[in-house]
Amino acid sequence: MGACYFGTAGTSPAVVAITPIDDFNDGMITIQTDGGIVSNSVNATVLGGVRMLTLEAESGAGIAAAFVNPMFAPPLGGALNAINNIPASVLTATYDAGGAGLNVDLMGTQAEPGFLAFELNMLLLDLANGSLETSVRVTDTDGDVDTESILLTSDILSPASILFGFQDFSSAINFDRIDRIEVIFDTGGDRSVDYRVGSIEMIPGFIPEPGSALLALAGLGVLGARRKRD
Repeated sequence: MGACYFGTAGTSPAVVAITPIDDFNDGMITIQTDGGIVSNSVNATVLGGVRMLTLEAESGAGIAAAFVNPMFAPPLGGALNAINNIPASVLTATYDAGGAGLNVDLMGTQAEPGFLAFELNMLLLDLANGSLETSVRVTDTDGDVDTESILLTSDILSPASILFGFQDFSSAINFDRIDRIEVIFDTGGDRSVDYRVGSIEMIPGFIPEPGSALLALAGLGVLGARRKRD
């Protein structure tokens, strides 16, 4: 199950260490569009060494913008910011080593544990009466692809952390050899939705068998579970 919980972003209950995919503390990017698709990439201290942002917005409705500002005012640090001045938009952050592929083992072993979930730390959710669909799409080295999505609505207060457990994805996905991770923010038909992402992280742990993952995530004190499968 996908889930979200409320509290200080980046301080998951019962979790001591986290591994960032991207904490947005370097690699400044600014992209904007008044319709169509724009992309930009930058070398940064992220998983795979390259962050690519892609922004798609409806035409003729105004300007949508997204930017990473590593020098954001303390104590927030760096953040991925999205501002939709009227148009609905889809923002995708891609991590695939600049197209070369990550080829990383996220599962680990009992001796050297890997990870059991992705975590999106949302610093700001300005949804008014709208909504924001957050998704994680993974691609393994065999080309298998799966996406898990969670719909955030106006009753969810920020800061909030959104969890995507590995066990939610298709069993065809080989988490011991992941090539690409995409994190997607879709405002759907809702306009004037703004949000700020503090970090994209992975929660450490070892899952010897699928059923145990549910127990591990339950130990995080997760509240307000929400899920929308593609």
